[in-house]
Amino acid sequence: LAGGTETDEAVFNTALAAALPVSAHLDFLHICVSPGQAAAFTPHVDYARGAALSEALESLRREAEKRSTAAQSRFRSFCTQRKLQIADVPSTSLGVSAAFREETDDALERMLFYARRSDLIVVGRMSDVNGIPSDFIERILVNSGRPLLLAPSRTVESATGTVMVCWKETAASARAISAAMPLLRCSKRVMLVGIDEDAKGSYEGLQQL
Repeated sequence: LAGGTETDEAVFNTALAAALPVSAHLDFLHICVSPGQAAAFTPHVDYARGAALSEALESLRREAEKRSTAAQSRFRSFCTQRKLQIADVPSTSLGVSAAFREETDDALERMLFYARRSDLIVVGRMSDVNGIPSDFIERILVNSGRPLLLAPSRTVESATGTVMVCWKETAASARAISAAMPLLRCSKRVMLVGIDEDAKGSYEGLQQL
């Protein structure tokens, strides 16, 4: 997801780190939220009236345009720097290709639409108010049915070094490992960790796969 903010760099690099080992196609999605919809998730706007409301909505409109322009600019700069082929569909040649998509309004529904049609969703932590629900990460994780990768604040160069998998005897753990298997196969080292919840201060086991 391309938000048009400072978090984009970490998200883009994390997505590329996950894509490189499998020569995947990257879809960069930006949602341009209209002032009316952004107001619902912006503190204090619902208390504004008259001129104050008009000013608040105009400010939200300018912010949305600024984010949209920034998202597109950062996408093109990133592709140029990383020598990624820009293509609407996955490239037939070896290597990572990328496409930029912009949607308007219904942010959560549009994100879920694309998430359900993707192999992996990469998002960043929300750093400020951006016109979408504050719990959108949780909603995507629960409602998309697809694996989600939360980008760290620092730049990630590789997703296939040493990987730690936290295991619990549940269906969710089995689905998570299955979804991560393409990257696990490419990883140099995989650590499988399970915790014995009945024994305080101990662990069930630590196994290298």
